[in-house]
Amino acid sequence: MSFTASTEYYSGQGALYMAPFDTSLINVFTNNLSYLHLGDTSSVNISTTVAAATAQNRKTGLRGTTLSIATSARCYLTASLNNINIQNLKTSLNADQVDMPAITSDPFTRIVQQGQSVFIHRPGLSATSATRTLPTAKVLVENVHYILDKDTGEFYTMTDDEQIAAGEAGSRLSDDDTVVITTSGKKISRLDPISHKTNLYSFYFTGLNTANGNDPVIVQVFKVALNDVPTLDLINNDILSLDIRGEVLDFEDSPYPSNYFNVVKIDNT
Repeated sequence: MSFTASTEYYSGQGALYMAPFDTSLINVFTNNLSYLHLGDTSSVNISTTVAAATAQNRKTGLRGTTLSIATSARCYLTASLNNINIQNLKTSLNADQVDMPAITSDPFTRIVQQGQSVFIHRPGLSATSATRTLPTAKVLVENVHYILDKDTGEFYTMTDDEQIAAGEAGSRLSDDDTVVITTSGKKISRLDPISHKTNLYSFYFTGLNTANGNDPVIVQVFKVALNDVPTLDLINNDILSLDIRGEVLDFEDSPYPSNYFNVVKIDNT
């Protein structure tokens, strides 16, 4: 399938790969870049905008353009990833990853209010106990004074009526009491978005054009600055996708006529 004047239809799917930008290794035919598979994608878009200085016909009153000179050109890459993992989240959000070790009998101090929740901000808790330290010391009982969601770290302080109904006949856990929650938990990873400078990457797309006999299509984007943090849908009724967005920069040392990207197709003629 060559690039001809005939009509072609495009529909398909593919995989997106990324590598740190390196001017010495950019040529696809001698490419030693080690690409990371970011995920499978059903949408890859490259858009361009050109700004121009113009002159207009001042005689007719119609203000027709008589001269147009391009003053700048910009190019953008957008790809929607169908699977979400720690690596493509880090890439799309310019995020740092912090790996936090497992905890054992670590204390967390919180001031509580009846009928409200405080959070330990750590999922996957186990072996948890709670003690009121102020205004008076009291060992607290789960499901009598509080309800703890060990999966999310939510500590809910039961109301007076809820504590009485659960069997508390004495001193109840009250507003503004200080509670020390002692717990153990698994190791976790935390993402801190927009926490480092913009990085430059090269992208490689390999796909199948299902509208044209599953012919393979390859797109190489030379130099991309991921400085556009996308909208991250945390939850909805659909299967979520993650958008990777960035500006395709002018690669002045490109070995190709284009300084931005190229498209490779099989010539079946």
